[in-house]
Amino acid sequence: MGFLEQYSEWIGSMALSDIERDELRGIEGDEKEIEGRFFSRLEFGTAGLRGVMGVGLFRMNVHIVRHTTQALAELILAEPGGGDKCVAICFDCRIGSRDFAREAACVIAGNGIHVKIFDTLRPTPELSFTIREYGCIAGINITASHNPKEYNGYKVYGPDGVQILPDAAIGIQGEIGGFFDIDEVRVVKKGELTPQIIGQEIDDAYIKSLRETSLKRGIPLGKSDLRILYTPLHGAGDRLVTRLLCESGFQYVSTVLEQRSPDPEFSSVSVPNPEDPSSFEAALKYGASIGAELILATDPDADRLGVMALDAGRYTYLSGNQLGCLALDYLLSHTILENDPFVVKTIVTTRMAYAICEFYGVELIDVLTGFKYIGATVEKLRGRNFIFGFEESCGYLTGTGARDKDAVGAALLTAEMAAAHRFSGQTPFDALRELYRRYGWFDERLKTVNFEGALGAERIEHIMKKLRSSIPASIGGARVVDTVDYMAYAGEYPRSNTLYILLEDDGWLCVRPSGTEPKLKIYYGVKGEDKNSAMKKLSALGCGAESLVIGDIPPRSVNMNKSFLPASGGEKN
Repeated sequence: MGFLEQYSEWIGSMALSDIERDELRGIEGDEKEIEGRFFSRLEFGTAGLRGVMGVGLFRMNVHIVRHTTQALAELILAEPGGGDKCVAICFDCRIGSRDFAREAACVIAGNGIHVKIFDTLRPTPELSFTIREYGCIAGINITASHNPKEYNGYKVYGPDGVQILPDAAIGIQGEIGGFFDIDEVRVVKKGELTPQIIGQEIDDAYIKSLRETSLKRGIPLGKSDLRILYTPLHGAGDRLVTRLLCESGFQYVSTVLEQRSPDPEFSSVSVPNPEDPSSFEAALKYGASIGAELILATDPDADRLGVMALDAGRYTYLSGNQLGCLALDYLLSHTILENDPFVVKTIVTTRMAYAICEFYGVELIDVLTGFKYIGATVEKLRGRNFIFGFEESCGYLTGTGARDKDAVGAALLTAEMAAAHRFSGQTPFDALRELYRRYGWFDERLKTVNFEGALGAERIEHIMKKLRSSIPASIGGARVVDTVDYMAYAGEYPRSNTLYILLEDDGWLCVRPSGTEPKLKIYYGVKGEDKNSAMKKLSALGCGAESLVIGDIPPRSVNMNKSFLPASGGEKN
């Protein structure tokens, strides 16, 4: 069915409210807008469904929530004893999140499946923990993580607390494809919904689990006078991050008051993304006035952590790669490495992790992009000693309570690590420079290529096909050593439209399309003897990668956005 036919079917459906129907009538005759809403339905990407709010197949709305939940319920009921289990539902502070969570609960209950729902917004990792703690068969989280306020999303978790992998996502989408009509969903009326409410008791269990991951090393008597400033960026983190830090012995924890309360408009930040140093603007103003030594920020669903620390008296951002390597070295140097220890990272995360793990004699496992693959690996290797999992996009995991990136636990780890460095007379950046001296000066960047217009997907496919057929002998002056095409990969995880190119001297380049938008992501990294040599290599590789990937594409059809990753080693800009 074409997009115009889909539009007509939706506008004529009795399932739409008058407000929704008026929204669709308001775009009548605008084929470009209609196509944008109905050319396809939202599909599971790297982290669930995610899209701009609005009426349509390719928008986040109550009908997408209902039908996705109905499809999930169909799969649960197909499992032996599945209908006797329970589904846990969580939500963030975004516009419509609470209502969407209730709608999902109504559909789960309408299919005769028990449902538990949080009393108010909670961090994504707490849902993962809850599923495992209560023995749920699945979990649903209504969140768009760090996306702008116009977005919302839908994540699904399995009984192991891991975000569903592609096979399960395809199964859900297949069920939707089998009965998709916006009038056909089994749902109980909201007034008849009687879910079990999840509240304080799971907070207590979750906090207890996180405190058990604390190393309690380097902090005299378990107390620290490290001055910490925290911002939840108007999201779900404040309730638990502040509590965890205070209960763990940090005596001076302040919060950016104007960003403490949940706010679906994210009124004090342009984008609520702690990967972007600009999200720290309000915190920087307040931090200096209270003498904060460490600034922590979590995104709206509190699964990503961003960090700034003092370096020579100036607040400087630590990238996900930098903080991840600091945490990795800290954990390995303070942990008894027995029972077959292992570390997990994604393929686009810094190769410094290899050097650190080799130094300590610990196995490092690489997985595809997406923290669900880290969680799945931790679950698969239960019984072995899991040390740490991380990704370049500010996602970190310690402990085995949750199976997803956890900014709440990462906040405790970062604070504890910073306190230990302080006790040794160092800043986190002093410790980072020690890592560079020991392992080499690693540096990484990400560039995003946005393709405009309806032909964006075709252009992306053309680029990926060309790359696969004609990989040059060198890129940016660095010799190509090896290539891994994950579309043809025969490893444990599913095929992925990702091309990884290994270069000499630990250089690398990885290209992959976004799972949900017409854009390409170009990741690359180098290793130098010092900062100057690394920066020269990085600049050359960046130019070479850009020329290789988009060299033959008309300039007007692309928009190159450089990542906001900082210069390495706390360079002052």
